[in-house]
Amino acid sequence: MSQTVELRPMTPAEYERFLQRNLARYVQELLRTGQTDVEAHAVAEAQGALDEGLPNGMDTPLHYFLAAEADGAVVGEVWCDTTEPETVFLNDFYVYEPHRRQGRGAAMLRAVETIAERGEFGRIVTHVFHTNRAALALFAAHGYLPCGGEENGTIFLQKQYPAPAR
Repeated sequence: MSQTVELRPMTPAEYERFLQRNLARYVQELLRTGQTDVEAHAVAEAQGALDEGLPNGMDTPLHYFLAAEADGAVVGEVWCDTTEPETVFLNDFYVYEPHRRQGRGAAMLRAVETIAERGEFGRIVTHVFHTNRAALALFAAHGYLPCGGEENGTIFLQKQYPAPAR
């Protein structure tokens, strides 16, 4: 059964909840991957990375915060940017727990890919913590291949598209 989702811009309230969830997940991954064993250090690292990457919050240029809706419910969230030429970078791709294992992640990924193709981007790049086996399997099933090396427990993946006719 093929699922569909619609991606739309997050509201300011959704963005604030996204920031809190993103920060908590990042702290958890820093601790799980052994990059630190002190929670205060993990919180400072995660907050610093968000502050540096998003100096203007949800108004940071070329950054997009999208809510994924299906059947009248928000089922996940996507944060991507287009700061690199011809590249959509997925900074965060998250399916909410009650909506997992229902094809929602695959549908969200197809929606992002459709946006990238329409915008004539040549590739989508993302990063996944090596401990996140479900995400690694999802991206691999959709043709994403490792690119570059592993950095701080993070695996970089990409999917390339044919160059658009000009």
